[in-house]
Parts: sequence; structure tokens; C-alpha cells
Amino acid sequence: MTSFSAGSSNDSQLTLVASDGTTTVEFDDDNGTFAGLSSSIAGAVIPTTGTYFLRVNDFTAGTTSERPYELHLRVQSGAPTAEVEANDTSATANPLPANGWVSGARGVAAATEQDWFSLNLNAGDTVYLSLDLDPEDDLVVWNGRLGFGLFGDASNQILVIDDAGTGDVAPNPNRPSEAMFMTVKTAGTYFAFVDSASAAVGGPTATYHLSVSVRPATQEGVNCTTYLSTDVPKTIGRPALVWCPRR
Repeated sequence: MTSFSAGSSNDSQLTLVASDGTTTVEFDDDNGTFAGLSSSIAGAVIPTTGTYFLRVNDFTAGTTSERPYELHLRVQSGAPTAEVEANDTSATANPLPANGWVSGARGVAAATEQDWFSLNLNAGDTVYLSLDLDPEDDLVVWNGRLGFGLFGDASNQILVIDDAGTGDVAPNPNRPSEAMFMTVKTAGTYFAFVDSASAAVGGPTATYHLSVSVRPATQEGVNCTTYLSTDVPKTIGRPALVWCPRR
């Protein structure tokens, strides 16, 4: 997430590198969100046991830096839980399983075909959503949209992300994805949302895997480091005030 890097550059590239330190497992340029040129990889399968690497660099290959950025990573194994229709509204949302990992498909194209998943969050929790739009890794892709809400305002908004990305077709070793990060202000039930911006997009090949993880709120100071002085205690005095009359 590079939206805070506007003072330098937000045009990141993200590469998952194999254990040999050189082989690219997956690469992404512009599928990320909260900055139009940030990067996102979703659902990359690890082929063999070993130490793998994530490389973050700027598109300009060394002439510009990403300062600062946030890198969110989740490693999971097994298989996702299949969605259960009908879950086309918040009222009929599937509760997310404990591991937050679900699979689904946007059915026969229709404006009302939406997939909703619910989860409970505490105030200050941060949620990370990652949407893999080619879980079969067969380069049969579709333009899915990822959302998160509801925010309890007058229109009960849901914030959606729909980044077209680049290089999402063969022979590039990357697949379309969407990513979203959100810290909630109040406790309650929230929803992850998958659909397409176009009613004409759907069918049996419009499949996805959605991974949702929660980072609980931490109290201020929990991660602070305490440095112990070996010197004798010093008294912090009142600062001196100097008055300079205007001439």
C-alpha cells in the first residue's frame, strides 16, 4: 500500500522470488489499490518447501524510492470454504469462516449477482482483504471488484476497489487481483463484497478466492522499547523563558 508515498513515488512493483533467489514465482506491477500504481499478488502457490522472498522496488528500477509503504502478507494452506448462495445482499451474507478464506464465482451475469461475507470487528481492528481473480492459474481472467463496508452513514456506504491492473494475460507471470486495507473506528458487523462493475461480466469462469485477515487493535505503547540508563537520575527542570522587548 503506497498511498503515503506520494512525496517520493507510489509506482511499486512486487515480486515473489523462489528459494534460489532468482526465479520469479509471481510478479505484479499495478494491481494494487489506494494508489493507482501500487502492487498486489494474491493466491500465489508455493511449489516446494523452502525460504522465499518478497522484493519491493519502484518501477523506475532504482532511480526513485517508495517512502513509506506498507507490505501486508498472509500465508495460508489447505483449501478455502465455498460460498453458499444466495448471498447477494448484506442480509443474506455468508459468515466468514474462522480462517477468513472463501471461494466463489460470479454466476450468470446480472447486476444483482453479488457475493457478501460478514465478519465481526472490534474498534481499532485492521482488516486486510486480498482477492485472487484467477485461482486456477489458467489465465482465464475476469474483472472482479472488491468491496468493504457497511459504514453506517446516511447511505450505508460500501467502499469498492476495481483496479484494471496491467499485464494480466499471458505470457506475463502474474494474475489479476485486488487488495484493500481498512481500520474500523467502531465495533460491529462488517462485510466483504465481491462482484463486477459490469452486469455483463459473469459465468462459470468468473471464479475467485477471497482471503480476509484481521489484525487486532493494539494499545498505545504496547510495542514501545524501553531503554535503561546507567547514569544517575537527572531532574527535568522548568524551561527558561526569555522575553525580548520589541524595539
